[in-house]
Amino acid sequence: MSYNLLKGKKGLIFGALNENSIAWKVARRAVEEGAEIVLTNTAVSIRMGTINQLAEQCGTIVVPADATSVSDLERLIDRTMEHFGGKFDFILHSIGMSLNVRKGRKYDDLDYDYLAKTLDISAISFHKVIQVARKKDALNDWGSIVALTYIAAQRTLYGYNDMADAKALLESIARSFGYIYGREKHVRINTVSQSPTPTTAGSGVMGMGDLMDFADRTSPLGNATADDCAGYVLTLFAQGYDAESLSRRGLLEHGHEPAGNEALRERARSGISGYQKQDIDSHRGLSPERFRESFGRNAVHGSGRAHPRSRQENASSNRHIRKRTGRRACPLLFRPVPAPACAARLLPNRPQGKRLSNKPPDE
Repeated sequence: MSYNLLKGKKGLIFGALNENSIAWKVARRAVEEGAEIVLTNTAVSIRMGTINQLAEQCGTIVVPADATSVSDLERLIDRTMEHFGGKFDFILHSIGMSLNVRKGRKYDDLDYDYLAKTLDISAISFHKVIQVARKKDALNDWGSIVALTYIAAQRTLYGYNDMADAKALLESIARSFGYIYGREKHVRINTVSQSPTPTTAGSGVMGMGDLMDFADRTSPLGNATADDCAGYVLTLFAQGYDAESLSRRGLLEHGHEPAGNEALRERARSGISGYQKQDIDSHRGLSPERFRESFGRNAVHGSGRAHPRSRQENASSNRHIRKRTGRRACPLLFRPVPAPACAARLLPNRPQGKRLSNKPPDE
């Protein structure tokens, strides 16, 4: 069943090889949901796989490109924009390969040339794709970039070998570039950690069958299938904003053009809007009126300051409480807490140099 989640959106999908590929499932589902796509893979993979059949089913083109080559990526982005007649909305990076895994080299006996190729293909290619797309201004504002990762980026899974290092680097790239691209163009960069899946690349991992069985038994809902993963990826592609929704959020300037960074920064300097304040108040569970009734008329809602008095009044109160009780008041909770300098006064009198005993004092 189609819900037109991606109606009017256009995207570029890396890594579809055959029907077992997650990228294959994403491509099929994206077209079903109304998207236009361009497929890409290396020339060797295109010859070995069945991606041309997928292109026929989706009514699109396949552009050969090596994701580790910047010049290839530049030609790919140019060809994709030419095909769509302009910018597009999403990119899927579903690329991963380890020569050490293929050759059966264990993690404590890696070939470092193979390791360099693993990192370049499986992770650094992600940085290259984003960098080329950004320099060519290929993505629309509020676009989406998604890469596939795995839990071995955070956990030790022996059989996953140096691919775990590659996935950790991939996730770091997503975080670092996500800040830059999100700030400039509101483009979101996410990674999706999929369950162990018997794709062509995944099948080469040592002990893959045992790994799938272990993951299936430890996950409350069992392993997610490639179709489940594709469905989740589509939700990330679908999260964008049109002119109407942006206008409601006050993020559009005249002529339905996205507000620039300076305008957004000016809004931040001038304080949050009433719409946002209402959102914050509802999330905190107290209306501004109830908040002020509870904490005083001058209390600032949502700021963490529930005390209506000034700093000078707080300091005066602290001195008064300390002088009378040997304790100081917590400025937010209004509850006396022991003052470190007065802690000795609160202990029973005892000879210096002797430890306190649990025995009752001698009568």
